[in-house]
Amino acid sequence: MLSVDLDKIKTITEDIASENYYPSLLSRFEKFDTTLTAKQMHFLYYGKFHQPFYDPSSYYLEREKMYDLIKEKDYKTALEHGKLAFNEDPLDLRTLFGLYLCNQQLLLLKDAENYEFLYYALVGTILQTGSGKNANEAFVVMNTTDEQEIISSIGKKVKKFKTVKRTTDCFKFEKSEDKVLNKIKKLYFNKEIPLMKEQ
Repeated sequence: MLSVDLDKIKTITEDIASENYYPSLLSRFEKFDTTLTAKQMHFLYYGKFHQPFYDPSSYYLEREKMYDLIKEKDYKTALEHGKLAFNEDPLDLRTLFGLYLCNQQLLLLKDAENYEFLYYALVGTILQTGSGKNANEAFVVMNTTDEQEIISSIGKKVKKFKTVKRTTDCFKFEKSEDKVLNKIKKLYFNKEIPLMKEQ
């Protein structure tokens, strides 16, 4: 069962008089507003299901150009493409991490800190949707690329992958030298929302 109530989020974020009106929340997010609450981050991340910019099947060309340029260590040009990707979907984890990397490499430390804040706030939002220990408690993601970002954010490397009952992805991990990390042997992710959008 999906642990995120999309209908409730829609009702809350479509109320123009509310402090949780989606365009207002998104504007604050784009301005790196650190006063956004965990609940508001939840509304932002999962509320994008009802936004015109949400397309889980789309290939973010600008985002991938950014990463190609990061590999070439052309961080200045990569940053330009990253900003274009951010305009396409400000809530894409892979885009946010790339922007963080570019700004850090260019020693634009305040901007790096801002994108890092957005990235980990959304990672935290996803981690609050379950334990990830089994299919019934799987973390709920808006894009399958976000699964990889969660795994990277906790420092794990994938050994095996399988899809369970179509809506859930299970990742088994390689052994880690870190004793705490080594306790995390596998994680489950619920991808029901992107599948709903693609139908």
